[in-house]
Amino acid sequence: QMAGELKDTSTSFDLWGVLMTTLSVPWQDIPAPSFFSLWVAVWFLVIFTLTRSIQDMFQWLKNVTRPLLNQRLFLKNLKMEGINLSGHDLRYRDFSGMSLAKSNLSGANLVGCKFKGCNMEDACLNGANLTSADLSGANLSRASLVPDAGEFFRPAILKDANLEGANFTAADLSRADLSGSKIHRNTNFQYAKLIRANFGTCPIRNAVLIGVDLSETDLREINLRGANLERALFKGADLSGADISESRLVHANLEDAILRKSKLDCADACRANFKRAQLDSASLRSAKLQHAVMSGASLAYADLTHAVLDSVDFSIPASASLAAPSVAQPLAPGGLATTTMPTWRMLS
Repeated sequence: QMAGELKDTSTSFDLWGVLMTTLSVPWQDIPAPSFFSLWVAVWFLVIFTLTRSIQDMFQWLKNVTRPLLNQRLFLKNLKMEGINLSGHDLRYRDFSGMSLAKSNLSGANLVGCKFKGCNMEDACLNGANLTSADLSGANLSRASLVPDAGEFFRPAILKDANLEGANFTAADLSRADLSGSKIHRNTNFQYAKLIRANFGTCPIRNAVLIGVDLSETDLREINLRGANLERALFKGADLSGADISESRLVHANLEDAILRKSKLDCADACRANFKRAQLDSASLRSAKLQHAVMSGASLAYADLTHAVLDSVDFSIPASASLAAPSVAQPLAPGGLATTTMPTWRMLS
């Protein structure tokens, strides 16, 4: 009965019937040469059937995977320039290698999306959620990632995003949330706007920051040691307790910036603008300040030991000079220079 059931399940070849027929023949009635030939034939049929099955399986896999591979190659070179996907839920989609230049993704949910090597020049990502997105190698030159203009004024979110090799040249990331994002040495923020952006504890000093606009940004206790901040804008930024030692601040604008207890030791701040900056208790040991503007700056208890002060503008604004008395006594024994300015001292 079992043999009959198994026989009914066979499709293209009755292999079980051949085996049962072979086994039902008395062995002693079969001559040795015939018995050997019969078993060779049986095993040949078994191997042939298995081989055909394996070939059919590979052919099936090939037929299934070929459309997927073709679709992947198509998507990799797909141009979606200027497409409007604003407000769409696109979580965990793979846009790697695509061209999304000038596309509109404002307010879109892009959590966990992959944009590796994606061209997103001039794209609009206002208020987009890019949490944990992979933007490695993506080109976001001149892209806009400012808060959307909707009712809730939501900022662009790039928390825990991978920004390795991403290019944000001249992009606008004002008020963007970059906390926890992976910023590497080849992340390019050159001439980008990062006004009031939130960096949390991410190592922004590793990025290219030439000409970056960090005005009014909270950068307290941030580590910018050795960073290239040439022509960077820090107008009204809070850099209290920040470490900017050995950094390059040539032509940087720190007007009205808060630099209390910050470290600028050995920094190159030639021709930098510190107008009305608050440098109280700041350390500027061996800093290069040639032709820097310190007009109206507050330097109470600032340490300028061995600082290069050639042609520094320490002029007092007219409004401040009329109200403030002058200081004529030494601040400490042993070589402290006196000054006519009421708010700062200089260690010789």
